[in-house]
Amino acid sequence: MRMKKPEQIGTFRSVLDAIWTDSSDALCELSLTPKILHRNPRFEILFGNRELKEIFGNNFSCLHTALRKCLKKNESAEWRMTLQDSSQNERFFNFKLVPTSNPSAEGGKTALLIVQTPELYTTHKQNKIGKHSVDLISMVASHLPVVLFAIDENGVITLFEGPSLIKQKIKPSEVVGQSVYQRYHDRPDILSDIDWVLQNRKPRSSIFSLEDRTFNVRLSPFYEENKFKGMVGVAMDITDRTTAETNRNAIKDRVLKMTAHDIRGSLAGVMSFLNDIVDGGLLKNLNPNQLHIFKMMQSNCQQVYSLTNEIVQAHNLEHQEFRLSIRNIRVVEFFLDLFERSKAISAEKSVPLRIRIQEVPQEYPLDPALIERAVTNLIRNAVEHSSMGSAVELKISTTDGQLLISVKDYGEGIDEDQIPYLFDEFKAFSGSQTRSDRLSRGLGLYIVRRIVDLHEGNIWLESKKGAGSEFFFSLPLPDTHSQVE
Repeated sequence: MRMKKPEQIGTFRSVLDAIWTDSSDALCELSLTPKILHRNPRFEILFGNRELKEIFGNNFSCLHTALRKCLKKNESAEWRMTLQDSSQNERFFNFKLVPTSNPSAEGGKTALLIVQTPELYTTHKQNKIGKHSVDLISMVASHLPVVLFAIDENGVITLFEGPSLIKQKIKPSEVVGQSVYQRYHDRPDILSDIDWVLQNRKPRSSIFSLEDRTFNVRLSPFYEENKFKGMVGVAMDITDRTTAETNRNAIKDRVLKMTAHDIRGSLAGVMSFLNDIVDGGLLKNLNPNQLHIFKMMQSNCQQVYSLTNEIVQAHNLEHQEFRLSIRNIRVVEFFLDLFERSKAISAEKSVPLRIRIQEVPQEYPLDPALIERAVTNLIRNAVEHSSMGSAVELKISTTDGQLLISVKDYGEGIDEDQIPYLFDEFKAFSGSQTRSDRLSRGLGLYIVRRIVDLHEGNIWLESKKGAGSEFFFSLPLPDTHSQVE
């Protein structure tokens, strides 16, 4: 009897590829940048083809910090958080970072990000909750300012119910059976969202105004026995809320501007008087102790004046209507000029300021005033925390299709547990002891983060206690840029 030759199960690499492809966990390989190098099918199902910054949103800096710590210390990291999946639903996920290696990646180091979806309920419990939810939804909908509606795959309205119809004096019978293309023929904004959901079969949220009311509308595809039937939607009347919020913001804006104007006006007079005393010799025969007191008063006034300006700028950067003043700048010339102007900051504490520029684009589109403010804030922060006799270094280069700017100091460094929150509003170093640190309340770094966000860039830092810190921010390089010089 002839024995059948056993089939070869494949190479070690093919086995790994099979595990990667068939894994029930979502997997992706990350570079240090961080950037997704490879993702398995399960990861694509959960998050689509989005990049990390879009997936993690405001939690991107936490991922970046965990990744750098994972690769630097060669140890795993685990955490849990909520993110939006590819259907824009908020869900809990378990995350694990495992250090790996890849010779083709930058530095040869990579990390495997493992994403798991915890099973919160059994199928039986889900069915029980689902039955009970029908009654709850009906009860809640009848008391909320909402409109529930459904549109079939041909664009015909099949359901239109809700208390908000009373304010608009609309009867469901007048709407059901109509085509959305007929009823809203003069509203291309509404029709484009409906078309998008019908074509892409994915949820979408928007805010629309109808007559004198404002609605937050959520459209979701609807399936019956795995067959696409159209969409269902909920329109929440948010008119009263948006009106109240607009009024509150208007009052806040007026109070802030009036207060800032009064503070700066009062300080300007006091600072002028102190400048005449300290620098102009207005008062004669002052002893060293008296002169020191006046210098302290002058310094404190300048700090409060700067803090007032930072509060106003931070407030302005938060406004949704804020627009960047983008123009092409010559990169080398821009940063050399900025470097020269920043020498005055480092001279205040006798800290040398150095600059290094290598392999940068000839031109780059950005808001020069805001980017100068961001770099100046980082330099001021570095000088403030530099050790006696050390220097501050400003570096500009390109890496992985990004314009990279960094500012390094050799000061006291920052505790690891503070790093994830360092760019938050009004977050200051808990270890800072100087008076200027207590006054700044961390607004400087918050403003830097907002400026970088407006330029669609990334910001992070590397720090070691007792050895200093280096702050980085990167800006994406458009394909239309000229060759680096």
